[in-house]
Amino acid sequence: MSFTIKKYNEYIRTLKREQSDAVLPLITNIYQKENFTKTKEVSFLLDKSENKLDVLDILERFDKIKNDYV
Repeated sequence: MSFTIKKYNEYIRTLKREQSDAVLPLITNIYQKENFTKTKEVSFLLDKSENKLDVLDILERFDKIKNDYV
């Protein structure tokens, strides 16, 4: 191999090592946050907030039924 190929191969190995060292802590943080959002308690809260009743609509329908009856 020529000197240039060896030099660039070493540069690539060093760059891969530096990038891996920089990304590894981020992956750990992301994994912890993803696991937190999938816990039973958080899933329950998300589900309840998506499926909550429309209180104003229920009151409007009740008032309409009440007024029709009166």
